[in-house]
Amino acid sequence: MISGTNNFYDLTMNKSSNNVTLSSPMTYTDVLTLTSGNIITTSTNLLNVPATATIRRGSSSSYVSGPMTKVINAGGSFTAPVGKITPGRYRPVTVAATSGADTWNIEYFGVNATSAGYNNAIMNTANILTVSMYEYWMVNPGTTTSAGLTLTYDVGSYSPPIVGVLTDLRVARWESSVP
Repeated sequence: MISGTNNFYDLTMNKSSNNVTLSSPMTYTDVLTLTSGNIITTSTNLLNVPATATIRRGSSSSYVSGPMTKVINAGGSFTAPVGKITPGRYRPVTVAATSGADTWNIEYFGVNATSAGYNNAIMNTANILTVSMYEYWMVNPGTTTSAGLTLTYDVGSYSPPIVGVLTDLRVARWESSVP
């Protein structure tokens, strides 16, 4: 557990037997190296990544499980090493070519979005046949900044043959009036 006022310069996560849970917000200003073990965060106890800071590595054996923030400068990009301990999935997200400097909030959820109150019955069925019942992401800029977005999926993201043709997959979003 990491608690108290947490501002670090360089930080290495290399804890093979357990994870580290933040009990207060944490900021580092240079490099976070994810080697082994996960950093567990909450909406109150965030991992905050300033514009000047970077993350090295990130893998199925070391990622951020919970929400994190990253300041990305205009035209910049960042790959967030996010996943969820339960169900044990690493699903990095890349935000690229941002239209302006902004603080991005990023989190992966390894559950059906309906469990968080997102109603699949109100989606645009003319353009979207179905929504994943296995996972979803929340990737939001602090203001109205736009950017390119790359999500990942792998084993546990679907049950064959539900996905079908890879070129038919789309990223969709719920309007902000939903939770």
